[in-house]
Amino acid sequence: MARTKRFRKSAKEQGIIPTEEWATFLETLKSPLPVTFRITGSRSHAHELRKILETEYIPRLKDIVIDGEPVEPPKHLPWYPEGLGWHFTASRSQLRKSPELSKFHKFLVSETDVGNISRQEAVSMLPPLLLDVQPHHWVMDMCAAPGSKTAQLLEAIHANDQEGTIPSGLVLANDADHKRSYMLIHQTKRLQSPCLVVTNHDGTFFPNINLASADGKPNTMQFDRILCDVPCSGDGTFRKNELLWKTWNHNNAVALHSTQVKILLRGCCLLKVGGRIVYSTCSLNPLENEAVIAEVLNRCKGAVELVDVSEQLPGLIRRPGVSDWKVINKDNVHIKSVEEVPKEDKRRYLASHFPPENAASLGLEKCVRVYPHLQNTGGFFVAVFKKTSPLTAVDRAAEDRISESAEATPAPDAVDAEGEESIPQKRAHEETQEDGSNEEEAEAKRAKTEDVDPTKEASEDEAKPVEVDLKSKNEGRINENPFIIMESNSEDIGMFCDYYGISEKFPRDSYLVRSEGNKNKTIYFISESVKKILEAPDNNRLRVVNTGVKVFIRNVTKEGVFPFRIHSEGLTMMFPFLSETRVIDITSNDIKILMEQQNPKFEHFSEGPQQRLKEVQSGCYICRYDPKKEGTSSILNTVLFPVWRANVSVNILLNKKEQE
Repeated sequence: MARTKRFRKSAKEQGIIPTEEWATFLETLKSPLPVTFRITGSRSHAHELRKILETEYIPRLKDIVIDGEPVEPPKHLPWYPEGLGWHFTASRSQLRKSPELSKFHKFLVSETDVGNISRQEAVSMLPPLLLDVQPHHWVMDMCAAPGSKTAQLLEAIHANDQEGTIPSGLVLANDADHKRSYMLIHQTKRLQSPCLVVTNHDGTFFPNINLASADGKPNTMQFDRILCDVPCSGDGTFRKNELLWKTWNHNNAVALHSTQVKILLRGCCLLKVGGRIVYSTCSLNPLENEAVIAEVLNRCKGAVELVDVSEQLPGLIRRPGVSDWKVINKDNVHIKSVEEVPKEDKRRYLASHFPPENAASLGLEKCVRVYPHLQNTGGFFVAVFKKTSPLTAVDRAAEDRISESAEATPAPDAVDAEGEESIPQKRAHEETQEDGSNEEEAEAKRAKTEDVDPTKEASEDEAKPVEVDLKSKNEGRINENPFIIMESNSEDIGMFCDYYGISEKFPRDSYLVRSEGNKNKTIYFISESVKKILEAPDNNRLRVVNTGVKVFIRNVTKEGVFPFRIHSEGLTMMFPFLSETRVIDITSNDIKILMEQQNPKFEHFSEGPQQRLKEVQSGCYICRYDPKKEGTSSILNTVLFPVWRANVSVNILLNKKEQE
């Protein structure tokens, strides 16, 4: 109770909530968040699913009254593009009491399981939208776990996918916590993208990676778009995190400020000139928001500037950033300047915690503040930057690569090429922060969750740490098994390309394996952009946790039966390049048979598939169901899945979750 009062007093002291809105703000914090979700997938598929939602489900959810209370049907998020974001206020008890609501809930669960819908808090959807990602962009998510925003970024990379194409862009999803980086794999698995790389680094010291270049000149990896959704105190999440009412204190924001500055500075270094970087927190505290932005703007000396996004996402009710704020200590005392910091707190506070003299001229009003009571959401902060001029030696080298004599140097008093700040932060007392700040940071990071259970492990198949290599160049570091790119003239590649009739248009130099000693049991595929990273001369500096889409699995088969089967993960991507000789067209009734019967015999299928199964040899085939041929099916798109044709029966090569 004391901590709750402390938060209320601190928030009121800051004055970020207008007096006339204060009571509504506090009342909103006590209420649960609505269910929010977005429709995912390719643009055409997403629009078809939205149409089903609007025509088949929403009309049935109107005029429902439970225990005398009307239940509002799901509604569009007014600011989410193309009507693909939704919110729904029904409680769990109401879902149980109404057959129609229960049916709709089951629909949401099933569509989420197959990846057509993503459950995500509304404000969490904002940073990827404001980042303005295009399919050709190289994108970095610096603090990516648990991964809902990463998935949104990947969807943007694939937004304009046409059959038989692979985007030239990529997403590098990084997280400092090794276990949390495996959550990224689980969260993004449904997207089955060859354009994703998951890494495990402290974002403040993410290494420079030199990509190979034909002319031999420096070509350090930089990004077109970067998301810095940093660890924060999470005081914008009170509505979904009741424990926070008991644990909140002033020191969380004070301790995290320095780390947040370092992450954003490193992000600015990794950004290409002309690129865009988004900084976001689920905190309302200016010490984690405008104070961080002001410090980075001043250190970068004009190399980055805030972008006015007030015209983007019309329908979003927002408030501008503030240019003045208060530093309040644990005793709720307002400290006006770094010189006034009490002696016992001098190791804790930095000059950058306080509003700088030029705060009013930095354009901080361009920042975006979202408050819970404005549109029934959580609290959130977003700032969008554009890099307008070189900041580091890397930037200068990138601009001068065509000039043989060019020799870049770091911008004075800015940031060096590895991300170390040239200007030290001025502390109230030049010593390290007192013990305990690391625990506060860890607690704050745990507070930043997005409807994902951090204790839930991904399945063994998708997220199992591989064998430890203790004989690496970096002694003492636990490494993943290597990612080995196969030679394009590999015997195995030749075998499965011939067997499946894979078109020569599909790249043969982008297959990889995870170990040299397991006879290429699992074969993955990566995009050309990802390959550039894996082939970097100094890629040993990069801790890659996962990349690539499974495309082939080696089976133990009888003599004369082709050993490689197609994996379901990579099927959609590869299908346009496969020969029709490996395809069996089926009906909706045939799908039902495959789902309900274990190893059904040929004669159980309809006439066409039955005849086809009898004609072909044993091995892996692709079943294709085209709903347009039947006309009455509720299925939207063509369905593809691999099967194993045995002597007299068929086995579907999908796990239970995929079948559902």
